Amino acid sequence: MLSKRGQASIEYLATYGWAILVVLVTIGALAHFGILNPARYIPESCGLDVRYGCSNFLVNSYVGNVIIQVESRSDDDILITGFAVQGNDIDCDIDDTMYPMATDNPPYGKGLLLERKKTVDFSLPCSSLRKTNNKIRADITMTFKTIPFTVEKQIRGDLIASPVESVWPTQELCQDAQGLNVCAEMQVLYPPQDGFLGFACECSTNFGLCAVGC
Repeated sequence: MLSKRGQASIEYLATYGWAILVVLVTIGALAHFGILNPARYIPESCGLDVRYGCSNFLVNSYVGNVIIQVESRSDDDILITGFAVQGNDIDCDIDDTMYPMATDNPPYGKGLLLERKKTVDFSLPCSSLRKTNNKIRADITMTFKTIPFTVEKQIRGDLIASPVESVWPTQELCQDAQGLNVCAEMQVLYPPQDGFLGFACECSTNFGLCAVGC
């Protein structure tokens, strides 16, 4: 009787042990490829506060930069003197020693002028930007002066974005570049070579976007 029970126990463990092992391996594979990561299903977004927005943005892990457009909903003109996007997977910033923030605007000093109800776009170089299949979550800090005052202020927001790992212009990338009004800059960054027409010209030829005199 005992031997039969022991054999039954071993058969039980063997049968269900393999099933449990298969389940664990499957869960491990799903986790490895990020399928179980909740951030995968969170929509991309960029926000500051009610006065300023940043709905257009592009995180490029191939180049190592973030292109971002800041929109003013305020009734005041401001000078942007610094902008940072920082998180566990990303560290990008620009200050008034770097173009275009280094532009002099007498008598208010250096900064990128953002007029009321208008937009500006610029590129932030990244000291670190991890290549990942998952969305990046980061904090945004914008430093600025409200004209005519010279005291710096800061507002904070957040960014959720999927990094792009290629420079070959897909329709989505072309739409982003055109929406950010950076087609000419992208053409300079990725010029024609070896049958490649250049970023903006490929967009223009393939998708009718980013026409910059190609």
